[in-house]
Amino acid sequence: MSDDPALAAIRLLAIDIDGTLLTPDHRVLPEVRRAFADGRQAGLALVLASARSPAALRHILEDLGHAGSCICFSGGWIGRIDPVAATAVAAETVTIPLPAARAIAEAALAAGLVPSWHTERQWAVPGLSPAIEREIRVTRQTPCVTADFAAAGQPNKILLVGPRESLLDLRDRLQAAHGGEFDAVFSHADYLEILPKGVDKARAVLALAARDGLGRDAIAAVGDAPNDLGMIREAGYGVAMGNAAEEVRQAARWVTASNTEAGVARLIDRILAARRG
Repeated sequence: MSDDPALAAIRLLAIDIDGTLLTPDHRVLPEVRRAFADGRQAGLALVLASARSPAALRHILEDLGHAGSCICFSGGWIGRIDPVAATAVAAETVTIPLPAARAIAEAALAAGLVPSWHTERQWAVPGLSPAIEREIRVTRQTPCVTADFAAAGQPNKILLVGPRESLLDLRDRLQAAHGGEFDAVFSHADYLEILPKGVDKARAVLALAARDGLGRDAIAAVGDAPNDLGMIREAGYGVAMGNAAEEVRQAARWVTASNTEAGVARLIDRILAARRG
């Protein structure tokens, strides 16, 4: 387990949530909960790095018994979340300019898609749909149903859920018209995340590490989806889940077990074993 000497240098581990930390039915396995406790005790910085909002991470952190630095909206929000104190304090937040955000939402509606407009404190949707109802169950958040997205403020992200071909077509049209104001990345095959220009998990992880004086060699990152590729490539030790997309597996230095087999716990155990020598 501790055969790679590079693991002994790891001081910060960035962990994706859906498809990585959580099982397919969105549970934290007991082995993962135990590994988090071991990592904290050993002084390993465990950073959740997700496309979710701060509010959608609180129940996961509570289940883990964990409070600390988190990356939300794929890097559009960086801060500290404490589920016991019910606080989420931003250190950095980046948003999509309102004119571009409005145009994106209007184009999505015209294409028959239901846009999810996410700010630090609010989730706005124009109406309910099967995809929105699924998000409610998964994130345990309740959206505000409104036609006036702008009232929620400039979004940290806009989530579009639908058939991949429809999303690809809309992404290409939007990038041609507004590409200088946003980036777009798939977090799942049918989930397109519209983010502020230049925002991604890799930049956020490197920024957090730099605040603690850590270089790339001290960073590990693990994920399963295309929106994890940046941090897996930029970290000193990039890891793919056993259930990861093939392009993610190819980019990784090591492939751990799947999310149904506590792959995150195996990675934490391997890091701690290497640090003990």
